[in-house]
Amino acid sequence: MKGFLDRSWSLALVAVLTLLASGCASTIRNDVTAFHEWPADLDQRTYVITRTEEQANELEYNNYENLLRAELARLGFEEQRSAPPARLKVRLQYSSSVRDVLLIQPVADPYYYPWAWGGGPGLGPWRGPQGYYPPGVYYPGSWGPPIIQQEEIRYKMYSRQLKVVMTDARTGRNVYEVTVNSDDTKGPLPGVMPYMMRSAFQEFPGPNGVPRVIELKMEKVKPTP
Repeated sequence: MKGFLDRSWSLALVAVLTLLASGCASTIRNDVTAFHEWPADLDQRTYVITRTEEQANELEYNNYENLLRAELARLGFEEQRSAPPARLKVRLQYSSSVRDVLLIQPVADPYYYPWAWGGGPGLGPWRGPQGYYPPGVYYPGSWGPPIIQQEEIRYKMYSRQLKVVMTDARTGRNVYEVTVNSDDTKGPLPGVMPYMMRSAFQEFPGPNGVPRVIELKMEKVKPTP
């Protein structure tokens, strides 16, 4: 009876901890690498976004382009929509894929205990974990290997990449290239792109050619009424 109560209490505790964990804000990790070589005479931070004809007709691309504009505005860049020509040309590329993953791992049952025979005729009581037991009585022992079972875990792994390139319009040389890779189970690209774009310009321009891991707290999206 005591073992049953202990197990019930443990299962209840696990349920409570799971509930508390689900209420905590999760974070997303992005692998970021930036290369930059700013010209000494870059006295104006004006830019124009260049795109392919196919990109111009994609609603998804237009959404990501607006995220790019917001980050550049935060850094003090100004989009040049008319003459004179902008000093920088900016383009973005992205890709994503998803694969099904099957994980098989051994799991031990923590509530399994082998049973031991409590003494015998002429041997006297048997000393067990809970005290002395008279001969002929079974009691739960505290030794022996646990039961090992195979557990299958299925999930989807998402791989995403974002690349932003800034080019000096006067010379045609790239002055900033950043690549952001994100691999996790947090869902398709649209829900993660805002954090990838923010990571691309974190501590801009950032260390040159040094891979970094940037963690950002994910915000809960409220459903549209």
